[in-house]
Amino acid sequence: MDTLHQWRYRLAQEAEEAVKTLISEDEYLDTKEKIKDFITYLLGDEAGRAPFVYKSWGGRTKQMVNRVLHFWKTGKFVKPTSRASHYSQDNWGNTSI
Repeated sequence: MDTLHQWRYRLAQEAEEAVKTLISEDEYLDTKEKIKDFITYLLGDEAGRAPFVYKSWGGRTKQMVNRVLHFWKTGKFVKPTSRASHYSQDNWGNTSI
């Protein structure tokens, strides 16, 4: 059985890989500026409404994708090296029961 930490880590890795694959397989996204514009579009409007619906809806799924999209906001993958990059209660309000 995975610990909560292992589960969160695996979820984070899968989300990072999914977004990376989405970008790398789209031949239109061939510049940093196009990637930046695409990520801005995916992050949604000011109310946080994304231009898509999650196939599997859940608070953690949405948070994880949102987290990874923010790492790409500059058009290049930049993951903070500090605790700010952790998928944790402090950063995302998640708790375990």
